[in-house]
Amino acid sequence: MIGFRTLVLALEHGYAVRAAVRTESKKEEILNSNSIKRLNPGSSLSFVIIEDFATPGAYNDAVQGVDYIIHLASSMVLKGEIDPAEYKKFFINTAVAGVTSVLTAATIAPSVKRVIFTSSTSAMLPWSAFTDSSNEIFNEDSRTPFPAGPYANDFQAYNAGKIAQLEVTESWVAKHNSHFDVI
Repeated sequence: MIGFRTLVLALEHGYAVRAAVRTESKKEEILNSNSIKRLNPGSSLSFVIIEDFATPGAYNDAVQGVDYIIHLASSMVLKGEIDPAEYKKFFINTAVAGVTSVLTAATIAPSVKRVIFTSSTSAMLPWSAFTDSSNEIFNEDSRTPFPAGPYANDFQAYNAGKIAQLEVTESWVAKHNSHFDVI
């Protein structure tokens, strides 16, 4: 996934990384991967275990003393693992709570210079842009309106979560004059 690849690239470029994982077993899985063993990061790689990334205050201690935060987490599942009645809670509410928790934590960590969030093309382009032969041009200012649901499947719900996450991030940035920038 993108998080693991980002971790490897950061270590390869000499950054010290404090990775947030949900479980001790995930930490061990990362440490035992061939890519990490090859890099032998030693003290350049540390971990903080956060069982629920959406919990208010979850990142408060984790981001103290860091310069950059790269937030790559978003709830994902394999098709059919989540009851459609839980889509909003699982995909949208957790995406919004997670991004809010990261931004709030960054405000109380004076060392933070930049917060980077991954989004999705689905937050910037409507699904029709992938299937139509329209000549419409999309750019960094393009946005997909939030679809309120119901969602036909977990992929649509995941995309709605990414759209909500981008909307909340942009709204937060517009309302706060923070000491860090947000990308």
